[in-house]
Amino acid sequence: MEHVDLEASVKLTVERLAEALGVARVSVWLYNADRTEIACVGLIAHGEFSDRRIVLTSAEYPSYFNAIRDLRLIEASQARTDQRTAEFRQNYLEPLGITSMLDVSLVVGGEPIGVICAEHVGPERAWSDAEADLMTSAAALLAIAFAI
Repeated sequence: MEHVDLEASVKLTVERLAEALGVARVSVWLYNADRTEIACVGLIAHGEFSDRRIVLTSAEYPSYFNAIRDLRLIEASQARTDQRTAEFRQNYLEPLGITSMLDVSLVVGGEPIGVICAEHVGPERAWSDAEADLMTSAAALLAIAFAI
């Protein structure tokens, strides 16, 4: 798959997921080689797409990095107080108005290569099994695209 096709796939995926889930933000992140950083490769925020590079490090957010590595799925309906995501509160969640997160690992050959994140702005939101399944399916398809 050509680089242009991959960028288009990421853009289409985040747009469609934001629409289907009714969330303000969906983003795709990829790990560096030693999985100490994740960099955003595509983000839809309130209907606007961006591929601006944002990098998060495991040194800054150890609970999140450990949780997404071990669990592969984080359903944080109360993201600001959930022990897996609360460390994002001051610098990320509160400034952007994010209250709930649904994050799924992108996995290739049993190893995580990145994360896809859905972020809800507004009242806290409980995620349904169907929403978690949709995100998991999207993560599997994107992981295949990145592997190719």
